[in-house]
Amino acid sequence: MLMVGLIGAMVGALLGLRYKVLILVPIFLVMSAIVAIAAILGAEQPGRLALVLVVFMTALQLGYLLGSTAAAMIRPVGGAWMRRKAGRRATGRLPESLGSPPHSRLT
Repeated sequence: MLMVGLIGAMVGALLGLRYKVLILVPIFLVMSAIVAIAAILGAEQPGRLALVLVVFMTALQLGYLLGSTAAAMIRPVGGAWMRRKAGRRATGRLPESLGSPPHSRLT
């Protein structure tokens, strides 16, 4: 049960970094199908399988929340850095808004 929760949280965090919340719907449908197939095959008791589904989905949602929060905190910082890096690479020098390079101030 702990392993199911950890896997759900890691998958949710990875999905939260990249995708919008609607990605959780297909994941829920796939997991529900897996639980239904396991119930039909008689692998476990239906109550235990329902508990596994609830644990996985709860961990998935919590992981998604943490992943999307981390993505929201990372993007503004990374975005400014990438814009500066792209400006330097495109022209071979810094854009005028960022000032001149330090070595040109010596002359």
